[in-house]
Amino acid sequence: MSNHIERNNRLYNAVSTKLGEAHNAASGWLTVLLDEAGLQVPTTGLAGFLASTSWINVIAYGLVALLLILATGGRLGYQRAEELAPNRAS
Repeated sequence: MSNHIERNNRLYNAVSTKLGEAHNAASGWLTVLLDEAGLQVPTTGLAGFLASTSWINVIAYGLVALLLILATGGRLGYQRAEELAPNRAS
């Protein structure tokens, strides 16, 4: 495996780990914050829909994936064998 692919795999693993950690921390923190502030979880409208379903996670992870693609120009995937092989003079 080339260094480029290993670096990308490490980046994917780091980003997905941090996203999972952030999700877990934010969920617990937000629950405590709402309880201590005496606020109720929204039950109507868009906020109620997002609070009662998992769509907020889909939106959040989708935005992060889109940002990664835009930031890297779509170059986080594997390279073709022709791109990895050194140029050979015929």
